[in-house]
Amino acid sequence: MKFVVIGAGQTGRMVGEFMRRQTQLECIGYLDDNADLHGRIFYNLSVIGGTDRLESLREGGLEGALPVLGNMAARRRLFKKVKDLGFKIPSVIDPSVNLCSDVELGEGAVISLGTNILTGVHIGPYAQIGTGVSIGHDITIGTNCVIGGNTIVGASAKIGDNFFAGTGVNIAAGSKTIGNNVFLCAGSVIFKDIPDNAVVLGNPGRVIRYQDPLKAVL
Repeated sequence: MKFVVIGAGQTGRMVGEFMRRQTQLECIGYLDDNADLHGRIFYNLSVIGGTDRLESLREGGLEGALPVLGNMAARRRLFKKVKDLGFKIPSVIDPSVNLCSDVELGEGAVISLGTNILTGVHIGPYAQIGTGVSIGHDITIGTNCVIGGNTIVGASAKIGDNFFAGTGVNIAAGSKTIGNNVFLCAGSVIFKDIPDNAVVLGNPGRVIRYQDPLKAVL
């Protein structure tokens, strides 16, 4: 499948590196609404314009589009847009990732180098998982998650939709329930359940405020 990456930030550019390691997909380049990036080349792939080109690319026969961004609302909006335009949404998984054979993974996943995902894990669509992440056994993660590098998700956690974990988060093993639209700041350590819409910081993690919920998930 030929596809375009939406977002030429750090993670988006890493997709170009992953593409050099596998042959099942063909990336034609990046779209990014930052005009200063237009024409730049990352990993031999050019930034060919902004997201206003999506419709013409689809009409021209391009089959796939993959949003790769950290902003949760923007991710949700762009995944909906590419679906509405009829694009397929590929997954890009670096060959160094270790996935147990029974892992269930939704469409549109981007999983970075050296990540390990153990048995009995279900991850919903549109997951973006950073470098060196460890996801233990029997874990459920909802739609539209971003998990930063070197995060540890302990066994049996249940995590809702629109979940963001910064770099180096540690969710202790046990039946922890983390609600929808939760933001875990970098380095947070989680020992207890976290309610919907919470922003959490520290060790042990504490709720420092609540954010406005995103609208219904995709």
